[in-house]
Amino acid sequence: MGAISRLNAINEMLIQSGEALVSDLDEQSGVDTSIASYILDQKITEFAMRGIAQNMATRKFKADGDGKIYLPVDLLSSRILDIIGMDGSPVNDVVENVGHNVVVRGISGTSAPYLYDLSTGTDWFDEAVIVTIQIVFDIEFEDMDTSIQKAVIYQAARTYQMLSQGDPAADQYLSQMEAYYEGKAKGWDNTAKDRNVLNSSPAYRAITRNRLGRTFPEQGRYPRGNGYGS
Repeated sequence: MGAISRLNAINEMLIQSGEALVSDLDEQSGVDTSIASYILDQKITEFAMRGIAQNMATRKFKADGDGKIYLPVDLLSSRILDIIGMDGSPVNDVVENVGHNVVVRGISGTSAPYLYDLSTGTDWFDEAVIVTIQIVFDIEFEDMDTSIQKAVIYQAARTYQMLSQGDPAADQYLSQMEAYYEGKAKGWDNTAKDRNVLNSSPAYRAITRNRLGRTFPEQGRYPRGNGYGS
């Protein structure tokens, strides 16, 4: 959970455009903050769609009683990682030489999104089908880490400033602040996901692959053995 409230985020956007601060977001102070609030919401969604550590999960789904595979209502985007059990489907013969092209539908609606098989033209799935999906959920501003909140605020502040004032000098300053907090946000997110440039790259995994039970330094020194009869 971040340390910055939505009110403070809106005030940061306003002050970067030279506007007065507000004490609430209900227009009780006589200032209309609806535009700033709308821009902030758009930037929150844009950042959340990247898939940060706080709104990503990998889950397995099966069909409900009506044969549909439903996904969470607060879904933003998804990526299907694996599908098993399709061979037992009665419609499998239709696409045995084509393959299944399963997509997500209904994300923008008010009901739960669901899976749809484009190859067969149906949203019905056999009860044996299990789909593994990487899901990106919607997330509230208050639930983001503070470093990500700051990145979102300065993205929103830059957009708001250009729409309300259009000052090139202020835009240059805000672009620098945006880049600074964007870097801090990415650093936190990579740390939270336990990623780094060494152990996550395909090249590193290739050169450190454990061939014949030996580590990479041993492979380089003893390409045909370890010098002790192996």
